[in-house]
Amino acid sequence: MKGKLLRLPDGTYQKTKEGKKAVQEAILFLEAVKPNPNKMKLCKALCKSAQDHATDTGDHGIFGHVGSNGCEIEERVKKYIKRIDFVGENVNYNYFFQATD
Repeated sequence: MKGKLLRLPDGTYQKTKEGKKAVQEAILFLEAVKPNPNKMKLCKALCKSAQDHATDTGDHGIFGHVGSNGCEIEERVKKYIKRIDFVGENVNYNYFFQATD
């Protein structure tokens, strides 16, 4: 950390609002949390919906949350899941990273 700048593993910096103290507090909290593999599971229906959107937007050269036919995430997901209480998405383009141990 340099002031409110967090140095990432690739050498770039991310500006934070909170600064060093909040980052250290978050790290300590996350290190103390025991992983619970039952909390999140891969959902094949959501994967299919995401693949549909990636194919659609890629084929049409568009970016964002709205498909070429104007549909948004809820409509895409309802193709595979009948009842949805809440759903969100993170669309990311051309961001590659190298996994490290």
